[in-house]
Amino acid sequence: MDPDAVDARAEFERMQAILRQRKEQSLALSRATEVGPVASRRARIGPTGNRVRTRLFKSRLLPRVAAVFGLLLLLGLGWVALTRNGPGPSPVSARNVPAKPKPQPAGRAEAPPLAIVSLDVVPWAKVDSIVDLEDGKPVKHEELESPCTFRLPVGTYAMAVSHPEFGSRLVRVEVREGVTNEVKLSLLSTPQLEKEVQVGGR
Repeated sequence: MDPDAVDARAEFERMQAILRQRKEQSLALSRATEVGPVASRRARIGPTGNRVRTRLFKSRLLPRVAAVFGLLLLLGLGWVALTRNGPGPSPVSARNVPAKPKPQPAGRAEAPPLAIVSLDVVPWAKVDSIVDLEDGKPVKHEELESPCTFRLPVGTYAMAVSHPEFGSRLVRVEVREGVTNEVKLSLLSTPQLEKEVQVGGR
C-alpha cells in the first residue's frame, strides 16, 4: 500500500472522530441549554406556585368549611332549645272540649222561664198590681184589662184586679211552666149575677 494513501486515510478518520466529538459536545450543550432554563424556571416558580396553589385551595375551601360549621351550629342550638323547653302542648280538638257555661254575676240568680197567664174576670176588670210572693217585690207590667193574656216568670203572685162599680179583688195566682195558667173569677155577687143574667136574657 502506498504510504501516502495510508496517511491520508488516517488523517480522514482522525478528522471524522474530531467532527463526531464536536457534534456530540454540541448536542450535549444544546440539551443542557434546553433543560437548564426549564429547571431554573421550575426552580423560580416552585415555591411561588406552591404558595399560589395553597392560597387558591384555602380560598375555595374556607367558605365551604364555614358554611358547614354554621349549619352544624344552628342545628345544635335548635336541639338545645327543644331539649330545654320540652315538647310543645299537643293540639286539642275543639269537638272534645265541652263548652264552659258563662259565669253568672255575683248576687244574681238565673231568671226563671216565662209562662202564659190568661185572665178572665166577669164582667171585666183592670189589673192594678202584681206582687211576687217570693220576694215581696212588685212586678212591672203594661196596662192590662180582662179578658187578656200576658206572660209572667214561673212563681207565685198576688194579683189585684178592680172594677169601677163592682169593687176590687185580690187573687193568688200560681204560674207554672209549659201550660196556660188560667185565672177566672167574678166580681159579681149572687144577686148581682142573677140580675146581669136577667138583663142579658131580655
